[in-house]
Amino acid sequence: MILALVLVFLFWAPLNFGIKREIAIKSSIYNVAAEFTNLRNWKNWYPELETADTTSFTYSASTTAVNSFLRSGDHQYTILQGNPAYTLVKEQSPGNKEYHSLYASPDTFGITSRVVWIRSLSPLHWLQDKLFPRGEMDTALQHLKRFMEDPSQYYSFPISIVPVEDTLVLTITKVSSKKDRIMTLLGLYQELHEFGKLNRIDLGQTPMASFNLLVSDSILISAGIPVSQKGPVKKGVAYLSMPKMGRIVKGSYEGPYPGIKRLYAAMEKFIFDKRLQKIALPYEKYISGPPSLTDSGNVRINLCFPVL
Repeated sequence: MILALVLVFLFWAPLNFGIKREIAIKSSIYNVAAEFTNLRNWKNWYPELETADTTSFTYSASTTAVNSFLRSGDHQYTILQGNPAYTLVKEQSPGNKEYHSLYASPDTFGITSRVVWIRSLSPLHWLQDKLFPRGEMDTALQHLKRFMEDPSQYYSFPISIVPVEDTLVLTITKVSSKKDRIMTLLGLYQELHEFGKLNRIDLGQTPMASFNLLVSDSILISAGIPVSQKGPVKKGVAYLSMPKMGRIVKGSYEGPYPGIKRLYAAMEKFIFDKRLQKIALPYEKYISGPPSLTDSGNVRINLCFPVL
């Protein structure tokens, strides 16, 4: 009889019991908080949504303000309170209602953020979780950590900080119009190969290039090919030296050449997030050879930003 009364109480009691979990993530509080204060980002880490069909999701016009919602099947998530580093979300499904309170705080240097998650359940569901723990919160926080700390997931490209790979590069520079950019670049590579052949200079297999927008339709193109040692020089041809102990931020791209613009944007964000300082123009390394005149081929490129 007593057990039955307890079960009835747990089922009908207008109370909630909380389960608390927390985790440290190597990312800024600004980026970490954006993953749970914006309902559009819950699909990146919340197990219930990670495996759902995102084409069936329904969002309110805003997904960060109070009363914003996300619907997925018979689940609805609604923001009840929030600020840039905190959110309170109500999750409703048939026969169940729970609340997610999440907030983030930075460490002393702002490099790591601590996320605290309190999940409020009805007494019955709280008891079920205690008796038969499924580890959903721990899984979700690990998914969030992995997503934030893996550049391939968070920035959509593999990006890393590595030592300078090419310490000596034979270069040539020319101003071109934007529409003739690729043709001009291919012509510069031909000049470098002819110069290397004439002066018996061994040229590397991976051509490089950097681009500097000047005014309106003009662009300054610097073509380069790694070499092992300096040789003769002539007007227009030079040797670029980079320190062996230097660092570069390197990202990898594969696809039609115009798509590399997305990698440029991702790496700019990576450099900003990591508080790095750019010290020279970025350059492209054409792993699969220079881009074609049609810009339609599948290319493999490493994009490099020299940084401090």
